Amino acid sequence: MGLDPLHVRPIETALLEVLEEDAEEDAEEDADEDEEDADRTARYRIMIAPDYDGKYFISGSGTYDLKAPSLAADAPLEGEWHQTTFVAYLRHCFRWAGLPGLEHSKNPPRQDIAMMVEGLHAF
Repeated sequence: MGLDPLHVRPIETALLEVLEEDAEEDAEEDADEDEEDADRTARYRIMIAPDYDGKYFISGSGTYDLKAPSLAADAPLEGEWHQTTFVAYLRHCFRWAGLPGLEHSKNPPRQDIAMMVEGLHAF
């Protein structure tokens, strides 16, 4: 396994993409107005980052997404291999100095990691 570097898209980019997709869907829904969306709590999928493979420019596997709106204070992060929430994912990444793939290493550079995360405040 590789390093799986932490990557989070700028919120402006992610939201602009959602708004563009929503406008396209609204145009399609106007033609079929009688059909109601059953799950309004998860209307949008916001792409937060490319998945593990996408970070290495290997396409076809997926993305890390948040469903919105979410009733959770810390929404589940879909598509990420830890099957966790967004904040928990960030915490995990920071423990590994932004390279969570190192957890699969037989001999991770623990001293280097400790030096890089020294002084980070927990959140």
